[in-house]
Amino acid sequence: MRLKEAIQHTSGLRCVVEGMEICSSVGRRMLHEMTWLDKESAITAEHDRIASVLETEEGRDRTETIRRKLALLRDIRSTIERTGGNCVFDDIELFELKFFALLAEELRPLASQGHLAELPELNGVVDLLGRQPAPPFLRL
Repeated sequence: MRLKEAIQHTSGLRCVVEGMEICSSVGRRMLHEMTWLDKESAITAEHDRIASVLETEEGRDRTETIRRKLALLRDIRSTIERTGGNCVFDDIELFELKFFALLAEELRPLASQGHLAELPELNGVVDLLGRQPAPPFLRL
């Protein structure tokens, strides 16, 4: 069961979810699509995994950096879906793709260090679109 389904069946859960500090629309959508953990062992294992990341100052700093960078994430699904066809992209779409790839490349080592997520390598996209230095607002 997904969280969005659990919200419909669990009294008060909607209030808890709405009170969470979600930094982006993408994050909100991903939260609603998460698997709802209903077994004690699964909840304990996930709690232990998160606690191990946050138990050190380095882990807390890394998590905060990831949070700040994820706040910059925009929903570019429609642009990404168009990459499979013979489409001509305008400057804004190319910027969206490049920004997404740069952001993913900055997040990939941070996420893998804490065993939080495995992100795909997008160096090829960045190389194709030009590898200028990251904009200052991306260097958080």
